[in-house]
This record gives sequence, structure tokens and C-alpha cells, in this order.
Amino acid sequence: MPVQMDGVSEHELSRLGSKMVDIINSDFIDYKDLVGSSEYSIIKDGGSYPILDLPCQECGEYWICIDEAFTDRGKCLNCGEINEVTGCERCGGYDFGTPSDYDYPFLCDSCCNYYKEE
Repeated sequence: MPVQMDGVSEHELSRLGSKMVDIINSDFIDYKDLVGSSEYSIIKDGGSYPILDLPCQECGEYWICIDEAFTDRGKCLNCGEINEVTGCERCGGYDFGTPSDYDYPFLCDSCCNYYKEE
């Protein structure tokens, strides 16, 4: 007959926590470390930095990935939120937004301001 337990010991909780940390560390990819380890080759061999210089709209951290070689474009490597980012058709930079349903080109804020001043 099974034994009924009225509670969980601190030792069992500690073991459970350690086991969960081990599973997370072994089964999940740490994209921040992956980007960090590729910085040297990006600088040495050329190429663009895979992290957008804008804060995530969910957590506010500067970890939005724009290089699909690492993960989905617009994914925050800190919280996992998918941010809507699109490439500017004038300068090639990325900004928040989605392409227009019409035939208008997507422009980042800097390029929009440039055309408004002309």
C-alpha cells in the first residue's frame, strides 16, 4: 500500500531544483552565449552585429536578434518575446514595425525624418 506524505522536505525541494537547473542547462540553447562567442569572428571577418540597438518591447533589454542564423528575427534573447522588426528599404537598418500592405516602402524612423525635413 502506498505511503501518504503530508509535506515535502527541504532536501527534496533542493534536489528537485538542482535537477531542473541541470535539465535547463543541458537541453536549452543559451543564445546570449552563442552571440557572445561569435563577436570575435564578426569583428575579425566582418559582418553585422546580430543584436538590434533597440530595447525589447516586453522586457526593455537590448537583446533583440536580427540574424536568422542564430534564431528567429526579432526574438529577444533575454525574455523570448518576438518583436515585429523590419528592414528599412533605404538604409538597410532595422526598426520596429511591419511592411505596409500597400506599395509603400518601409522606412526606419531616421529615414522618415530625413524625408520629412526635405
